[in-house]
Amino acid sequence: MVWREPRDHITDCYFCLTCVSGFSTKSRHLIQYPNLDSAIRPVLYADDDTRPVFTELASLESDGEGSNVHDVAEQSSKEILIQILNSCQLNCKRLAKQSLMT
Repeated sequence: MVWREPRDHITDCYFCLTCVSGFSTKSRHLIQYPNLDSAIRPVLYADDDTRPVFTELASLESDGEGSNVHDVAEQSSKEILIQILNSCQLNCKRLAKQSLMT
């Protein structure tokens, strides 16, 4: 299933619209689930439907840039700074951010 965010909880909640009371483990296959936009079921393809066909592998080489994966990893590791904050510093930063918003 593909889950999307429900628009209205009363009419678009997959679990709220399904009545499962009175069913046992032997009769749970009789439960009828709703077909909602927030929970789209997969579509089966027929043999005559046209589907995209994978024909060849994409090229893994870069397109003339000459960049290396290791170069990118080194640059990103240099740019990352780890800052450990205690609870007092964190609260001070939150208060400063809130005062800027008001």
